[in-house]
Amino acid sequence: MLTVIATMKTEFSMDNLAFELNTEHCVSNNGSTITNQNAGNVCTDDCNGSHIDTPNSDGQPTEGTIPEDGISNRSTSRLHVLKKLRPSHGMLLALVGALFFTGVDITVELATAEVEPFLVLSLYPTVIILLSLGSIIAQRTVPPRTAKPIGFLIISQRTVPPGTAKPIGFLIICGGFYAAGATFITLAISKMPVGDAVSIMNSLPIFAGAFGWIILKQPLRIIDIFFSILCIVGVTLIARPTFIFSRNDASVDLDAHEEFIGAMYALGSAVSFALSFITGKVLQGLEVRLNYILLSNSSLTFVCNAIICSASGLWTAPSPPHYWAIVFAPGFLEVFAQLTAFWAFQIERAVIVSIILTSEIIFTFALQILFIHITPHWYSAIGATFIIISCVGMATRKDEPAESVRDGTA
Repeated sequence: MLTVIATMKTEFSMDNLAFELNTEHCVSNNGSTITNQNAGNVCTDDCNGSHIDTPNSDGQPTEGTIPEDGISNRSTSRLHVLKKLRPSHGMLLALVGALFFTGVDITVELATAEVEPFLVLSLYPTVIILLSLGSIIAQRTVPPRTAKPIGFLIISQRTVPPGTAKPIGFLIICGGFYAAGATFITLAISKMPVGDAVSIMNSLPIFAGAFGWIILKQPLRIIDIFFSILCIVGVTLIARPTFIFSRNDASVDLDAHEEFIGAMYALGSAVSFALSFITGKVLQGLEVRLNYILLSNSSLTFVCNAIICSASGLWTAPSPPHYWAIVFAPGFLEVFAQLTAFWAFQIERAVIVSIILTSEIIFTFALQILFIHITPHWYSAIGATFIIISCVGMATRKDEPAESVRDGTA
């Protein structure tokens, strides 16, 4: 449920590159490309395409070159395609990140079944605070050359801390929006099936695109408007307001009312996380370290909900005792999710990682059925499908040098 701000430095992962190293390319006048895998040889072309293959030491055309009949080596072509289709490390990391995010959703659902949502929000952020502080201390005490091997703690290698008033102000704003989003989504999960709540929350790219267009003057495609409408339809199918979907039974109406309130909370979380994402883009431009953003977000979440617990007298020990582990589990899983998502964005294209992270919705519904024994309504299934299509459509814009991930940075 958090929005991670990551920097994507590579367009493709190393596993997706085939025959690039130690390879030369020649282009003939008719536009055909000739590949020579012998770095010492020189491709020749008599400008009419009559001699486009390069022989090896035995006088035979080298593998991967185009012979005189214009037909390339088929086995080489097949191998190239297979290597392109093979999942990269970045894709696998994104998939693991989606599973960790799903773990956050499910453990919050289990925790709020017995513990007050505000108490849950006052406890698990302490784990993120401690790990973020450990990362900051490590960055300040470990020399730069030895920082990289401590990859678990060193989340970002950026060297500019938030030392001026401007970054600190944006950190507070970003943390405030994040705290609101985390609170809204936890309340939503406590009132409606977790799969429905997570599906609505994942509509945040739609709001992020709109706010980016309004606040940061980012371009908005016409097709994005279509995806936004499709997303709204999906949210409506999941929320199923009674003024559109009539219910006959009074008890069913009461449950529907609670779920509708939960859907509004989930929608509020999507808006809050989108605003946190936009503020995070500003912090990214100011070169603020990621662990400072995580520390600010989790600290403000803890402080706001601790105040609510103190004012409402909600401070109690989780019961039964094993709920202590369930309450603190979302903090660990959130950190793992953000780390894996961050690393995925380092070695894979942003569009691929964003699409894979959307599978969190599918995993959440699957675990909801297996462990919580709640089968989603077919309206919810259709609505979630519409939201997934909208998120994938919004993600297929041209990759930017820097993108954000769900952190709730969702």
